[in-house]
Amino acid sequence: MLHNSGKTVLVVTLLSSVLALGSCGGDGGHIAAQGVQFQRFKYSFSGGPCAPGADCSGFIELASDGTLRGDKSGELPGGIVHTAKVTQAELDAAIPVLTNASLVELLDRQGQICQPPTDVVEDMILTMDQKVHSHETTGCSDQPIADAHKVLSDLASRYFP
Repeated sequence: MLHNSGKTVLVVTLLSSVLALGSCGGDGGHIAAQGVQFQRFKYSFSGGPCAPGADCSGFIELASDGTLRGDKSGELPGGIVHTAKVTQAELDAAIPVLTNASLVELLDRQGQICQPPTDVVEDMILTMDQKVHSHETTGCSDQPIADAHKVLSDLASRYFP
């Protein structure tokens, strides 16, 4: 962040290209060539109305050390969190998508970014450079959001069939 006359200006470089060249840092963060550090990305979802005893929520989370965690919606008993370790190649492929500059911009926007229904909630939370970027993404069709969703969903499908 740069501060210019009291206004905050987000400095965004070509994160996708830079992060594709990244390497793992000794502190467990994924460090890119220009020092951007990916820590984790979490996609959460829930829908309703939810019948008593049903599981209507879940999440998929990828951490910088390659830990993939997931709570599948509809799996009973609810709240079971699956854990796996993705390959370095999978992690290296996912990080540029999850830290895409256009996605970060959407997650940092103020106010509603999409027209969500009232009975479904989805949100995305990116932690990068010790800063949290998050927003409700329900009903969003923006390509960076769709790409992030696909990367995480594909990993979850592979590791938690």
